[in-house]
Amino acid sequence: MALFLSVLPLAGGNVSPTLLIARELESRGHRVRILGHAGLVPEVERAGLARGFEPFERARPWNPRAADPGVRSMLAWLPLASDRGVGRDLEAAIARERPDALLVDCMVPGALDAARRSSIPSAMLLHTMLGYWEAQWSARSPMGLWLRATGTLPFTRDRMPQTLVLATDPELDPVGAGRIPRDRIEQVGPVIPAAAPPRTTDGDEHVLVSFSTIAYPGQLGVISRVIRALADLGARAVVTAGPAIDPAALPSAPGVEVRAFGDHGELLRSARLLIGHGGHGTTMRALAAGVPVLIVPMTGHADHHLVAGAVARAGLGGQVEKDAARADLRAAITRVLESPATAARARRTGERLRATSGARHAADVLERLPAGPAP
Repeated sequence: MALFLSVLPLAGGNVSPTLLIARELESRGHRVRILGHAGLVPEVERAGLARGFEPFERARPWNPRAADPGVRSMLAWLPLASDRGVGRDLEAAIARERPDALLVDCMVPGALDAARRSSIPSAMLLHTMLGYWEAQWSARSPMGLWLRATGTLPFTRDRMPQTLVLATDPELDPVGAGRIPRDRIEQVGPVIPAAAPPRTTDGDEHVLVSFSTIAYPGQLGVISRVIRALADLGARAVVTAGPAIDPAALPSAPGVEVRAFGDHGELLRSARLLIGHGGHGTTMRALAAGVPVLIVPMTGHADHHLVAGAVARAGLGGQVEKDAARADLRAAITRVLESPATAARARRTGERLRATSGARHAADVLERLPAGPAP
């Protein structure tokens, strides 16, 4: 069996896919070590992977959950991506652990030079739509300009690993021509927790409202308007605020239950609709449960609009901009809820997504990386 070393920053939706892949590898008898920010400890513990976790020592201090997000907190993502301290931690871990293969998260391309110098077979995990990375790393984006200036752009000097594990659905994210070499891409499907089929009873049907675990500017106001729009419609709803929003700051409304956290796997089983920000993982979990999605993208610097566009093109829900008034939100919610065709397409998509496993496919790809078994 092989020893895999994974480099994992705390950056929101990137965390769960890596942990699911690590659990799949360990279930096959492999060993997995995870190198990441100390803030990952609770999530690593919940995944049963704490024994193999090692916190960064040389990486910059980092916490993506700003209490009052603004331009400064958004710009803080730039030095995270280029942080060569992550690469130095990776070099030290390689010398100590002698892994057979590396898995580097796409959020920290600053670690790619260390991976390349090691000559250890390596893969990079891309946890959302391919078009997002093409745009992020282009010379026209702030991130691309920053990475080029700091000498950490993945496109240059053959820095990009030979294997790119793309955790998206081929029907929603078709891989066409582009700057990233297509012969390096292994599209494995969404890497999300296994979804249970929908419940057949109607007694507890609801709308699920779930935005990002990371706060974006204006997010509190958007969720508040969504709650008021749902109350106007008399819709039963469950809102999971997550760590980014204080539940007490959200308005109370008849029929709308606000929770700090909730089991999305269970809540989605009886959901009629998910209203969210367009995070890839949450959106794919809803679709795997056969639930239509209404997306309110929170920023143009993330993948939200790309995910929303894919959902709209497939006829699986809708999109409304974050500055939409309460009446516009009501109308958008009504359009999705009252569309039998959208509900039927979502059910069929759920059946298709539940029939496969991105984590298993990713583990198959990673198992082919090592040149030989661990000593």
